[in-house]
Amino acid sequence: MDLGLGAGWLVADYERAGIHYDSAGTRIERLEEAVKVMKGFFSGKPFTFSGKHYSIKDAEGSPSPVQKPHPPFLLGGGGRRMLSLAAREAEIVHLNYNLNEGRINPKLVRTGMAKATEQKLGWVKEAAGERFDSIELGFTVFFANVTDDRESLAAAMAPSMGFEPRDVDRRGPSRAS
Repeated sequence: MDLGLGAGWLVADYERAGIHYDSAGTRIERLEEAVKVMKGFFSGKPFTFSGKHYSIKDAEGSPSPVQKPHPPFLLGGGGRRMLSLAAREAEIVHLNYNLNEGRINPKLVRTGMAKATEQKLGWVKEAAGERFDSIELGFTVFFANVTDDRESLAAAMAPSMGFEPRDVDRRGPSRAS
């Protein structure tokens, strides 16, 4: 089992649930504490945690997970703060679009372009340090097409997103970037 966690990003989800949509900083801060709490529960021994959002006193998670020390955590994001948290705490890091506006829009799509993704990979490398080679990486793909005519497909798709064909046709970074 992989345990995927997020800070929450889609405004409509919060509206439907009747939950206040906090700033990205607050949501990430809360997630950072939640990861510590969950790792404490998975430790198999009593733990105490005191933070801004959560307070736990002498709690013990049960049953203990089969995966040790805990199931692999999957965290992802599109901004530096979230990706840095993921790089420090997760075994699986997902490079995503920057979702801080809470809605899908043309600006969001640009944050998934190859150059932006290369920058995100750099943030992960920096924050992970020596852990980087043991992290499994993933990324979001909204559209993929197998074709012998990449140029025509890119030329047809680019205008609808406000891009140049070369931006649509560009492949993302390699792990070695």
